[in-house]
Amino acid sequence: MVTESTPETNRPYGPPSNVTAVLQRLRSRNLPERVDAEYLRDAGVSEGTVGRTLFALRFLGLTTEDDEPTPALRSIHTSTDEEYRSILAGLIRDAYSDALSVIDPAEDT
Repeated sequence: MVTESTPETNRPYGPPSNVTAVLQRLRSRNLPERVDAEYLRDAGVSEGTVGRTLFALRFLGLTTEDDEPTPALRSIHTSTDEEYRSILAGLIRDAYSDALSVIDPAEDT
């Protein structure tokens, strides 16, 4: 049930390993004009999780609704390993800010 205190928020539930694998591929190759279902299949994402992986990339602010790379993904593409971790951590904090305002992953189980 959605109330004023609990807004409706759709979050991805696909395997994080797919998103990580796609990001590693994007960092090691030329950045495509579109990160779409075809790109994900070529990257080894199974057909059953392509949709959830696309949703996760959008949810994190890495691609647009038209599957185009965002400035955040362009930054990740050209980042060092240290910058990559920092950029990704910031994107995750932003995407899950409502949940992280209630829980502290460092202390809550």
